[in-house]
Amino acid sequence: SRHSPGPLLHCLGLRGFANLLSRYEIGNLDFTVSGVVISGRVLATGGTPAIGTSVQLRRTSLPAAARDISGFLSERFLWNTNVESSDGSFYIPGLPAGRYVVEASAESSPMQTREVVAGKDAIKGIDFTLPIVLVSGAIVLDDGRAVPDPHRLGSILFESVGNDDDSSTIFRVSNAGTFGGVLEPGNYRIDLPSLPWDYSIVSITSDGRDLLKDTFKMTASKPRKIEVRVERLSDPVPHR
Repeated sequence: SRHSPGPLLHCLGLRGFANLLSRYEIGNLDFTVSGVVISGRVLATGGTPAIGTSVQLRRTSLPAAARDISGFLSERFLWNTNVESSDGSFYIPGLPAGRYVVEASAESSPMQTREVVAGKDAIKGIDFTLPIVLVSGAIVLDDGRAVPDPHRLGSILFESVGNDDDSSTIFRVSNAGTFGGVLEPGNYRIDLPSLPWDYSIVSITSDGRDLLKDTFKMTASKPRKIEVRVERLSDPVPHR
């Protein structure tokens, strides 16, 4: 049978509900989230998918369910997430009809906005191009397959080497195994400080360079991509 997750969604929100599901193995769960879907992409300079940038949705019109201005303000900001998909796409489901503003932003970049009016049909092609140069990448298994539990990978560390500013930059690894963001020009060592005990780093490469041996150089003019390959030391599921 088909069940509505409405009460649970109301308590947890869509992101909280998704995080809850990711922690448990749940079979035969079948439901739909009603409402309008808004989707699009966020790109950076050079057409690079802007992984790690922020997408926020807010109301610009009073919802019918809000009886006063306090109800409007409490529900004004409906969605705030980071782009995690490897192609820079985002997806906002379950919106009631109304007028909204979609905002895309990143560190060191002016915010860009698009106003949309939601009716009955899905709204596609809400695309942004931010004037930023990004570093982005993915963590995969040593044979190129997706890591089965990317939520355990934690973060990736860019440690400044020989720069005027010796600070480090940390990017969170998404549930898609991707990472990215704005990185100041300079030289860096790369590490995965929170890599689980049952994984080890096999390689870190960018443009054919071995970043386990060489430093990674970030410039202000060229987007960079990094691939990290890891080996799972203990795999309870045999490969077929």
